[in-house]
Parts: sequence; structure tokens; C-alpha cells
Amino acid sequence: MIHTFELLRFVLPHDSALTAWATLSRPPPDSGITIQKPRISRARDSPIIYGYYLRLQVDCLRMFQVCNLTPDLFPHIIANINMVLADIGLSVDDFVLSRIDYCFNAVVEDPEARRLLFQIFNKKAPTYAQYLFRSPGQYDTTIRSSTKKNTTRTVQMYDKEAERRSKGRVVQSWEAGVVRTEVQVRREHIKQRVKSQHITRNLRDWLTEDQYRHFMSQAWRFLCNKGDFYTLPEAKAIVEASSYTPIMKGRLSTFLEAIAASDMDTAQAALSRNTALAYIDKLDKLGVNPITLPDDTKCSMIPSPFRFF
Repeated sequence: MIHTFELLRFVLPHDSALTAWATLSRPPPDSGITIQKPRISRARDSPIIYGYYLRLQVDCLRMFQVCNLTPDLFPHIIANINMVLADIGLSVDDFVLSRIDYCFNAVVEDPEARRLLFQIFNKKAPTYAQYLFRSPGQYDTTIRSSTKKNTTRTVQMYDKEAERRSKGRVVQSWEAGVVRTEVQVRREHIKQRVKSQHITRNLRDWLTEDQYRHFMSQAWRFLCNKGDFYTLPEAKAIVEASSYTPIMKGRLSTFLEAIAASDMDTAQAALSRNTALAYIDKLDKLGVNPITLPDDTKCSMIPSPFRFF
């Protein structure tokens, strides 16, 4: 649910908390809590130091060494942070939220299956040209939302194990085989949501299931439905064995064939939006993703990593 977040506290140069911050004991890496050096804040258009930002970053998955966080751990996050801050007389409530990343991690153990997932998504998934940014070859293990039109949030799905290896870092046990769907929420959007939703920037207002659902629903743009991935013959066989009428079975099979022959954009362009969405929904009810696997693949089926929707 929650992946990482950053907390900030603004202090003036003479604030005792600034001095105390320098003496704060650094928690071990496995705690998931990182104490950053104070960041200077200068007066606008002036070299004069206006104040400092005390920064604290938290990796919740590392803190508990789990693949996915559960709501029962939320109070422990706050308690663990408060234990670190107690020595200088501060608590979580003395900070404001600067950034938070929500995520869901699905384990797809077979590396070939993970590679294939990103291959077919980059080729077949709806582009939503105003939202999804693709760069051939660059994101063979990642797809992400465009930052050209939206710098306040980024939605991305990526192979966590491949990402760790590409950076030369150790793959932790809770990262092995993970396909991560993540929504990164930055300070500008947090401020916007505070104004529109009448909540605060206190961490407690953001460690909730409601916030998780709200932001993770935005990842739906990348997906077609929650169904599993099959080859075209397997997907059509499931449709044929369904209780749909013969006419509807034929239409769904034709829809699957059109996507396999081109991509979701082309297949949907030949239909009205409502009709395309209806077909996608009917396939979803059968547990079939409209994007099918190549017929020559060794994987006849890949379980959907998007069951959290």
C-alpha cells in the first residue's frame, strides 16, 4: 500500500531543533528511516539564508521487510518514527508531508514472464497519448506516465528486480520477482489535495486505505482489466466456453483478434468507446485480459499482477 514518503519541518536558523538535528542518532538502514542533512532555504532573490528544512525519509517496505504493507502496520510506522525523534523532542506531528508513493507489488517469479508482460504492454496497451510516455527500447521493463503534462504525480509499473540489478544493488527478499505498480505523489499535488479535500499535510491523513484507493485507481490507465494473460487461442477458448450468447462470443473473439493483430488503440478505434469498454468488461468477468500473449511464447498463461483493483 504505502511505499515511501518524505516529511519536512521548516526551522529558522536560530531554532534549537536545528542544532538537535545534527546530534540525532542515525537509525540503521534496515529501519527504513533515513535522516537527511538540513536543506538550506534562501530568501527569494537573495543569497541570505532564510531557514532550513529538516528532512526525514521513510521506506515502509524496508522497515517491515514485506512485499506489501497492510493497514495494521500503519500505527507502527508512526511509532517507529517517533522513537527516532524522541531524543530531540519532536514527533511525526511536527512535520508535514512532502511526498508519498503508493504501490502494489505482485510477485511474478519467472523472469521471462515479467519480460513478456512489459513487452506486450509496451506494444499493445492503450497509449493515452496525453498521459502515457513511451520511448522505444528505453522502458523495456517499465512504463510510466508522462511528466510533460503532469509533474505533480507519476504513475509507473516496473520490474523491481530488474531495476535493482540495473543499479548494481542487492535484490532484497521482498523485492524478488516483483512487478510494482506505483503512484508517486509530489508536494504540489499534496497541497492541491489539501485545499480541495479539507485534509492536512499531517502524515496520519495520508496513511489511510481511502487515500491508497484514490491514488492507485489512477494506475488503471495502464491496464485494460484485471484478467489473466493468455495466448489468443486460449483466450478465445475461454470466451467460447462462457455463457455469453453466440453473437457476443463472436464479437469478443473478433475484438481479441483485432488487438492481437495490432494493438488496443487500433482495435478500439474501430468501435464506439462504450462498446469497447463493454467488451473489455465482459472479458474481465471471464478473467481474460484483452491483450494476449504471442502464440509462440513458452508461457501459455501469466496470472494478472493487477488483482488489487
